[in-house]
Amino acid sequence: MRIDFGAIIESFTPQNVLDHVPNAIQNRVGILKELSPGSTAGSGLPKSTKHAALFWVRYADDLNQKSVMLYLKASVTGDESADVEHYYTSHPEFPHEATEDQFFDEPQWESYRMLGEHMALGLVTAGDWFWQIPV
Repeated sequence: MRIDFGAIIESFTPQNVLDHVPNAIQNRVGILKELSPGSTAGSGLPKSTKHAALFWVRYADDLNQKSVMLYLKASVTGDESADVEHYYTSHPEFPHEATEDQFFDEPQWESYRMLGEHMALGLVTAGDWFWQIPV
């Protein structure tokens, strides 16, 4: 982004998240490091704490001009349906399976679909919060 568009990407701070993300979805949206699997609570498998992170995008030709980027990462946090949780416990590499295998069987396909739907619906049904972030 920096080379092609002169864009500088900076992660939101925890305070930025508190200031701009509604309480109802702060369990889903956070900062970059919260997307990495780390906690082994529950199943004993590593889980992320958030499904999405926010970033400020600033432009080198005018550092006062900025925009906001919402980054969704396929992640298991423990708030998914029983079906997704079951697939995860039986396939610990999910949802980070190698892309060399492009032929998903039905349970794998459905698990990725259900995870994506879960992640997205939780964010888009929370109103127009994203568009209210001042830039």
